[in-house]
Amino acid sequence: MDRFVLAPTRNDFYSLKWLNYLFKIAGSDVEIKFQQNFFILTRKLYEEFNLSISVSMYLGLLIAFPYVIFEIWRFIKPALKPNERKNSFGYIISTIFFFLLGCAFGYFILSPLAIQFGFNYRATTLSHKQIEITDIIMTIVQCVFGMGVIFLLPVFTYALTAMGILTPSFLKEYRRHSIVVILIIAAIITPPDMISMFIASIPLMILYEFSVLVSKFVYKRLN
Repeated sequence: MDRFVLAPTRNDFYSLKWLNYLFKIAGSDVEIKFQQNFFILTRKLYEEFNLSISVSMYLGLLIAFPYVIFEIWRFIKPALKPNERKNSFGYIISTIFFFLLGCAFGYFILSPLAIQFGFNYRATTLSHKQIEITDIIMTIVQCVFGMGVIFLLPVFTYALTAMGILTPSFLKEYRRHSIVVILIIAAIITPPDMISMFIASIPLMILYEFSVLVSKFVYKRLN
């Protein structure tokens, strides 16, 4: 479990090394790393065993997600018209792609930054942090699945526009309002720190602009 699930807690994690390399190329002295040794604390006798079961369930859900979506498509396929079947298959592929892309962003980018910020932040120099393993695991799970769901924004936009609920003009008109909503959503799905919230909000804003383009495409095709 420590080689994969807890990998974001290490200074040699892939994405941290990559980000630090980019900072170095840009000529910046910024280096993202844990400033002290990272001690993970276990308080209960069966805590690690129970966590292993929970992590296995989360990983099983993640791995099975494409198959679950495919089975849902197979279930509704007989009720669809030929042109609807063709469009729905692309919809399913898009759902799987954006969900897994969001999960990857949550694991490789958001979770290590969230963990290292929370660990390195000090309200007083007298504190000595020992982080509970449950807290670490749930932070990673929250980042991974939270971003996986949020990255489905273009898919939801496609569906709502096709149903006539959303229009490109509506999305453009409320673009400023959407920024506030995105920041609120980012604050909900990420650990309670400002850095994680802003890191999560950047791809959400990009996804919103992409969703506007998706809505335009669907709206023009239907009209």
